[in-house]
Amino acid sequence: MKNVILFAFLSLTATTSFAGFHCPDDVTINCDMNVHNTDMTGYPNATGVNVGLPIAYADLDITNGCGVGQVNRTWYQDLNNNQSIDEDEPSCTQIITVSYLENGLFDINWPPNQDLSCLSDISFEVPVIVHGPCDLVGYVYDDLVFESTTEACYKILRTYTVINWCTYDENDPFAGGIYNYTQVIKVTEKELPEFTDCEDITFAMDEGCQANVTISSTAVDIGDCPSEELYWTVEIDLGWNLIVDYEYSYLLNGGMYLAPTANGEQLSITLPDLVDGGTHGALYTVRDGCGNVRSCQQKIYVEDQNAPTPYCHSFLTAAFDADAMPAVIPAELFNIGATDNCTDSENIKISFSADPNDNVKEITCGSQGFQFFNIYATDEAGNANFCQVFMLIFDNDGCSFRYAPMGTVKDIRGEAMEGVDVYLTDGVDAMYHTTSTILGYFQFEQIELVSDYYVVTDDSKEELLQPTILDLKRLQDYMIGLKSFDEAYQFVAADINRDRSVNSFDVLALRDHLIGLNTLGKEAFSTYVEAESIVDSWREYKTEVSYMNYDGSFDLIHIGLQDMYIKAEESVQALFVDQNTSIKNTILTLTNKLAITTEGIEIAIELPKGLAMEQISLSSDVLNISSNQYHYNIESGVLKFISLNTVELVANEPWMYITVDSNIDLINYINVNWVNNDILVRSEIHSQSLVDLEDEQLVHEDLLINNVVSDELLIHDYLFLGRVNVYDMSGLLVYTALNNNNRLDVSILSQGMYMLQWTDGKTMRVSKFVKK
Repeated sequence: MKNVILFAFLSLTATTSFAGFHCPDDVTINCDMNVHNTDMTGYPNATGVNVGLPIAYADLDITNGCGVGQVNRTWYQDLNNNQSIDEDEPSCTQIITVSYLENGLFDINWPPNQDLSCLSDISFEVPVIVHGPCDLVGYVYDDLVFESTTEACYKILRTYTVINWCTYDENDPFAGGIYNYTQVIKVTEKELPEFTDCEDITFAMDEGCQANVTISSTAVDIGDCPSEELYWTVEIDLGWNLIVDYEYSYLLNGGMYLAPTANGEQLSITLPDLVDGGTHGALYTVRDGCGNVRSCQQKIYVEDQNAPTPYCHSFLTAAFDADAMPAVIPAELFNIGATDNCTDSENIKISFSADPNDNVKEITCGSQGFQFFNIYATDEAGNANFCQVFMLIFDNDGCSFRYAPMGTVKDIRGEAMEGVDVYLTDGVDAMYHTTSTILGYFQFEQIELVSDYYVVTDDSKEELLQPTILDLKRLQDYMIGLKSFDEAYQFVAADINRDRSVNSFDVLALRDHLIGLNTLGKEAFSTYVEAESIVDSWREYKTEVSYMNYDGSFDLIHIGLQDMYIKAEESVQALFVDQNTSIKNTILTLTNKLAITTEGIEIAIELPKGLAMEQISLSSDVLNISSNQYHYNIESGVLKFISLNTVELVANEPWMYITVDSNIDLINYINVNWVNNDILVRSEIHSQSLVDLEDEQLVHEDLLINNVVSDELLIHDYLFLGRVNVYDMSGLLVYTALNNNNRLDVSILSQGMYMLQWTDGKTMRVSKFVKK
């Protein structure tokens, strides 16, 4: 670069001679200084006749990009004002050296690391560089992308390189002037993959008591950014002993490598060797493309599912004398030699039934003659097969008129009932007793044929399934034609008073039982009848069966009240109970957490014993309540209420107020049931609170005409003066009004319990009321 600067001066004196022309001294300046500041760099000195003639300079700039180097400045007197140096013009050269200034200002603020959602945009940030005035700084960056890491969906390592060209020496890169930094950018998504197939699996053994095992599982990734591929690791534990016998993984090579599956694609693995019988396990671990991991454990059962092959004597004979002792026949007597693929023959159990322990048959008078048996062979895995045999049993005249009667006890679904007490009675006393087995069978000992013996059951020890409002609702629906009975046992179940007719008396009897007005015995809700007796007509049902009708088996079925309908679904509804107690009375407020449409409500509350019925009142905004719907038992202290109204209970709004003219402690037992679409909804106490007044002597409950109101409250106090204050139960003032003929408009208040405060001119009076 060449700079020419002209300095012009006006001279009033002319001369023809040249004087000396001298440059300023060479100087050194810093790179941040102004090289054209001649006050600093110097000015030439002219003498003689040319003093005052124009002076200029031209610079030859030999500096680098940092402004460091030298400037060769030629000073001259521009005699002809052509702004260039002519040969006959005086001139001289000054050297200005420009040096680098290292002032310690160099600093870099690097972009911070970023953790971003997979839905976010990745923003680009540049380094913020603070440097000196003489620095020449530049930067570059390079991105290295890692996909599907264990930490993120993908990770970017962004490496920045900043160079200060004024201090960096490419021949000596370690001398400084170059700076590096790596920014880590993680793109994440936290939704774990879900298993859709990880159920336990069972394999049947082959003839060699082993199995080929192929296991499978399926997972899906359904997050904000679903992965296209899923990565698996599977550990196989043979024997369920916490030892990994096989491991397959996307991280391994060779035969144990698992290729990634597509999202939702089934993973399948066939084990390389046959697997022995027993319980084994597979632990599946699946990872999505964002590093989210979920595991699932699968049990693998290898079972012997092949039943033994029994070989039996098809016919045998035996004789016995009942007067001496009964004949005892072992099941093994019929066994020729059962075989099985996985159980040794000596370990195969031989029995008379599917119960392997039923291996001995006692031959009594009731089993003489031809007897047909199924002889079961059961292996160690519980598989059973049988062969049919028969036996001719001879009686040596010891069995005349003697039998060992037997029978079954089942419910209406045909399921065996264990532990039922069965008796043979003479009409008054129990002569013989037996109990049904796990398979529902019962049998008496050998007895003589007596004409006035009867088979009966005893349900006194039976744990009764208590009737509910749902049973009453179903019975009423039948009576008014909304439901029908199709099976004989339904009529027997509905015949509460056992008069062999289903009518309104049964409805009333059940209602009065539910509210505690009378108590029905177990026979009203549970009975055992002879199965044969209800085949032709349900009204002919027999609870006592004559021994003379014995035809080889007494078959009894149990019928309970709930058997009116097989459907027995239940659910749970949260109930809030607020108990507000003063010196004279207690008010219980019932509120549902959720809305429910109900066709029936049943309430049971344990109050103190010994109250009078007149001390208890029930009120509701949604129910029509009459006195025959509830009853208080003075001995047990239980208050019961029944309603078959169809109403809608609104969430978080009180639907029942129970007022007791007594100060009582926190209620210990509260049970509420609702009927909703033929489903019994049971209550679950979600919140129960007890609120007591702090100053009991100031309470004047008798001064309110009615303390459960909707819109208007009447104060029975002729000394009532001035203003009345209403507080909620937390003590917050919520309403203030002036006396209006002892009437207080409370329609603006929300439902709940409130405190009322007023003065009679001398003392402060306090009372409580419930806003419906």
